[in-house]
Amino acid sequence: MGLEHCPETDGFGLVLLPELIDPSKISFFAPSKCLDTINRHHLYWPKSLYADNELTRNFREHPFNSIWLLKTDHVKIHQTYDGVDVPDTEVMASFMDEAGLLESLQVSLKAIEMIDSAILAGRIRRISKSEDDKNRYLEIANRALKNVHKFELLNADIAKIAVDRAISCLNENPVSLSA
Repeated sequence: MGLEHCPETDGFGLVLLPELIDPSKISFFAPSKCLDTINRHHLYWPKSLYADNELTRNFREHPFNSIWLLKTDHVKIHQTYDGVDVPDTEVMASFMDEAGLLESLQVSLKAIEMIDSAILAGRIRRISKSEDDKNRYLEIANRALKNVHKFELLNADIAKIAVDRAISCLNENPVSLSA
């Protein structure tokens, strides 16, 4: 199957967000309501092109490679484009590395928020242990944040959301790193 009509890609072969759709109507996060009018669009399709191996499947299915939009806009995309050619293996692997780093940043931030919430609510008996855990997560977040500027492939809008949240968290919880 030859793909004649493909969405625009960057120099790495990664899909740029569809110009057909108003950016204000696109979300990178699953909606909590309106599921009857909003659905998920994989930026890399058809699925059959990405079924060959674990890397291509994981790349296609990665949450950073999906957008949530109105069903009518989703239909418009699939009526306009045939699909997207599979990017080079090195590009997909690097994308997954960047995505993993950003995910570790997000997980660390969530852990910090949960520890703070539990301490504030008085649900922690050994506060020093929880503070040690929190400092460990702050160090992980700080190290991840130091590497985000090296990202070449990850969508800037997704990275900015996590980075802004991390900067805010680290400003509220300064940590000194010896590394």
